[in-house]
Amino acid sequence: MWAFLVFPLVFFIMPLGIGLLLIPSNNKAQVFITGLCASWSFYEILAILFHCTQWSLHVMTLIWLCICVGLAGVGYYSKRDAVVQWGQSFQCVQNRWELALWGLLIVLVFAQTLSMVLGAFYGNWDDSTYCSIATTSWYTDTANRYSPQSGEWGTVLYDGQYVLAAWPLLSASLAQLTGIHPAIIFRTLMPLVEVPLAYWILYLLARFFFVEERKKAVATVIVAVVINLITANQMGQNSAEWWLILNPWTGKAIASNIMVPMILWILFCMESVIGKLEHRNWWYTLFLACMASCFVAGTMFVLVPVELAIWGTFYLVRTRRWRDSLYFFACGVFPLVCLFVVYRMAIVSLFR
Repeated sequence: MWAFLVFPLVFFIMPLGIGLLLIPSNNKAQVFITGLCASWSFYEILAILFHCTQWSLHVMTLIWLCICVGLAGVGYYSKRDAVVQWGQSFQCVQNRWELALWGLLIVLVFAQTLSMVLGAFYGNWDDSTYCSIATTSWYTDTANRYSPQSGEWGTVLYDGQYVLAAWPLLSASLAQLTGIHPAIIFRTLMPLVEVPLAYWILYLLARFFFVEERKKAVATVIVAVVINLITANQMGQNSAEWWLILNPWTGKAIASNIMVPMILWILFCMESVIGKLEHRNWWYTLFLACMASCFVAGTMFVLVPVELAIWGTFYLVRTRRWRDSLYFFACGVFPLVCLFVVYRMAIVSLFR
């Protein structure tokens, strides 16, 4: 029962309220993404702090929840007029072909999500490590201080890649809030959020190209869902599509199917805006998205700087906004610090 209250609170109500507090309410998608990335970034900071100090996980969970609920409450109160306008401006789909496409897309996404919830299982070392971190942290009430393989007490950053990417801890915190075992949260309930969110991000990318043609954007996502299903069925090796179909709960699946496309969408929108205030707000969103990416998976320690470097180079050449190079660097600082912490010994050896 608590899951029906906690999941909407954590993955929708809190992010939307925090986003309303942090940026103007002109772009609903930007507001939600900003709030979601902010809540994940807060969790990442607390997870590192509580891991290093050996404090209790349940205390961290309560602090994070109180901070996010408090910020969301302030956001809803301060932008209450905007929330009312959102409700009044909502329009149902009137075009029957667009309605048919939306219906088909919802059925496909629902079917894939239901498959994850009811029948999917994938077991390998990486996936087992993620799940065991959540379970061990929940049993010991610590922020990943016991090795999930041996059960022994670990030193600070005993396994930097899995400690800094604290995504499994969120399932342990949700288990504390709902009373449901973290393994069930991690592998059974989280796909209820992850799969629809991945396709919604893809829809945002499609809408960027089909601004006035929602039918084409929806059709694009339908084609992507079908391609994902075909690819996952025919391919016997790992791929981004395969992850989304079989084990969307892992950090790598979220990194490749949610965070990388999300950052790309933010970069698209950031370059297309004209006003200075809007441009600055997109930089806030990008910074939080890059930081939240490190919370999701260790692979983002590398992918975020690479994505920013490639896009930023062409961005600076096209726009001649050379000062923005400092902003790109600021957005990539946290991933680069995490990368150095994880691979510090190898990096240091290169300069000896």
